[in-house]
Amino acid sequence: MQKKQQMIQTAEQLFITQGIAQTKMDDIAQAVPVSKMTLYKYFESKERLTKEVLYHIMDRYQKELDIMFEKTKDDPLQFLSDVTAMQQQASEQLPNAFIEELIHLYPELSLELIQLQKESILPMFEEMIFQGQKQGKIRKDISPHVITLWLVSLKTFFSNPNNFEAGMDLHAIGQQFMTIFCYGIMAPDEIKNDKISKNM
Repeated sequence: MQKKQQMIQTAEQLFITQGIAQTKMDDIAQAVPVSKMTLYKYFESKERLTKEVLYHIMDRYQKELDIMFEKTKDDPLQFLSDVTAMQQQASEQLPNAFIEELIHLYPELSLELIQLQKESILPMFEEMIFQGQKQGKIRKDISPHVITLWLVSLKTFFSNPNNFEAGMDLHAIGQQFMTIFCYGIMAPDEIKNDKISKNM
């Protein structure tokens, strides 16, 4: 298991620094280092290895979200603030080019990740929104389910390579959508609280 994790982590680093298409299985095997035969023993193809890398990244962020959820479950706006900060950190760790290349090369994997988020991350958001409504911090005239559906529709839209324009900065767009999301659902009295915007 340790060797497999090492291969996944090495592939992630190379995909981010060199690009997915430019990184060969030979490059990964040499960087670990293991034989190419050993690499293929664990991952029958580069696509399979890419999938494992994405699952590894998703698992890492899921664990961070779980910790945030436990620490801030009584303060939904703090949760949104922490998620915004985490998104900013992720944009520094995962370059725009990496995400764009991933969507163009493996659109099916992108959709698969969205499905995973629907099952694990979005219920967490729905619960926090519901708690915020009970506390009067989030508008009560919007259904938590509708809000999470809106988030899914945005992710689905941007997972389609046909929706990309040349020079589009996905991280900047993500930050702007997060701003719209947060201030669109906050109760009017809470908007003057600058807690969330500090992380935008």
